Amino acid sequence: MAAATGNGDRVGNAGAACTADNIDDEKSSMDARLAQALSILSEQEAAQMLGNQDALPRLPIPSLADSVSDFLRACSPQLSAEDYAETERACKAFLEDPEQGPRLQ
Repeated sequence: MAAATGNGDRVGNAGAACTADNIDDEKSSMDARLAQALSILSEQEAAQMLGNQDALPRLPIPSLADSVSDFLRACSPQLSAEDYAETERACKAFLEDPEQGPRLQ
């Protein structure tokens, strides 16, 4: 248990004063070790998860029109009729403008 001294420092079990600087140093050291451990775990998980990536078949990419249709279907329950009509117009303009949808695809 740490005991308080008159100047605001605490004296730990070993008798050393625990100043705010010491605590901050210990915390940053612990943070660095934790970050390093998480990095190693992340690399191992990524290698495990992506280890067979090259052997997997390529997934088809849906057409832009199909993606916009899916988007509108997802928006429908969340929008008022007026907002849906406006979104539908914006999607149609996006698909028809060669500088937007087709170019970005």
